[in-house]
Amino acid sequence: YKKEIASRFFHEKTRFVQDEMHGVSQIDYIKDLTVIALVGEFGFGKVVAVGEYLLDPARNMAEVAFSVIKEYQGKRLGKILLKKLSEAARENGILGLFAYTSPGNQGMIKLFQTLPYKIRTTFEDDMIMLSCRFDDPKE
Repeated sequence: YKKEIASRFFHEKTRFVQDEMHGVSQIDYIKDLTVIALVGEFGFGKVVAVGEYLLDPARNMAEVAFSVIKEYQGKRLGKILLKKLSEAARENGILGLFAYTSPGNQGMIKLFQTLPYKIRTTFEDDMIMLSCRFDDPKE
């Protein structure tokens, strides 16, 4: 599972291919939600960022993951996508969010810390898991 996460999210993106986007279009908006950022002319836009959550029904928590094309990193797209995903998850009755990342991925760690909730960090092998609950706001 961890290798799958690493192969999906820990490599540099230069573009999103149609096969990758097909799976994200088959969603139910509650257990599985994907949001995208587009640039360009309406109807002919280019996908430059993807954020998604997948519900872990056993815990009623959603795993979030993001991918932003390198040339668009640092432009707050991740923050916008995370905000949209967290609002939707909360509205859908999900208790909170979690994400797996490498300890060196300061971008993801800082992104998660922008949430208005207390962030818990758990170390698992060579990965860290960041998590928050919507009923536990920052003070």
